[in-house]
Amino acid sequence: MAGRGTETITGLAPSAANSADAVAAAIERANRVPQQDAAANRVTETTGVAAAPPSDVWQARVSRELSAKLLEDAEFLGLASKTEVVKAALELLHRHATEIRMAEGVKAYYEGERAPLPAGVVPFDPSELDDDDIDE
Repeated sequence: MAGRGTETITGLAPSAANSADAVAAAIERANRVPQQDAAANRVTETTGVAAAPPSDVWQARVSRELSAKLLEDAEFLGLASKTEVVKAALELLHRHATEIRMAEGVKAYYEGERAPLPAGVVPFDPSELDDDDIDE
């Protein structure tokens, strides 16, 4: 259960009624006999529905203030749940780290020298700036 002033990014603890439903569903799942699907090399239930691929749970406890801002951002971006927000954030984090790794790889390849510009790209010339182009 969340402490005062914070909530988990995946949501608050379910109500007692929802807990009873969740327990009943868990018992039902536990009573099903798993079968090995050799072609897919993963477990399927007797219902014939393929099991979801293995995954990990990532959670974060955030302040209510940040939570409110994230919910506004989610609505603006059309993200339907906190799970979608967390997935999008983690994908952006991974993309950012990948870009930094690539940039460091280029820098290491050129051993501190400036990398050549792509064909058709001219180098920046500060003398071409107008006075209107310069922010002070």
